[in-house]
Amino acid sequence: MPSGKFPPEVIERLEYVGDWLKVNAEAIYDTRPRPGEGWKEGADLRFTRSKDNRFVYAISLKWPGRDLRLNSVHIAPDRPIFLLGVEEPLKWQQDDSGLVITIPESLQPEPNRPCRQAYAFRIEGQ
Repeated sequence: MPSGKFPPEVIERLEYVGDWLKVNAEAIYDTRPRPGEGWKEGADLRFTRSKDNRFVYAISLKWPGRDLRLNSVHIAPDRPIFLLGVEEPLKWQQDDSGLVITIPESLQPEPNRPCRQAYAFRIEGQ
């Protein structure tokens, strides 16, 4: 604004982005595109990978519900998967068509989720 102040809606948007980055920054900063397999799957999934290739980040643009299916991700047994912002690893299973991550019932109510959109999952050891 001419007075040098930001309009309230701009402040609200910047705070929203800041809150999201507090939870999900590791899936964005210092990451790279996933080699060979593409950066997206369907309309609502995007992927990044850590610089050292240790982690793949699957970013679901909308809340996945009770399960998140990743057709292009396969990992070694006993590797942990985390929803960023949640301390406990998630349960998962893998079959010939890909990986299915189970989202706990405790996270289904919107106020219990670590952020309000674009949920990032850290998958170790693809």
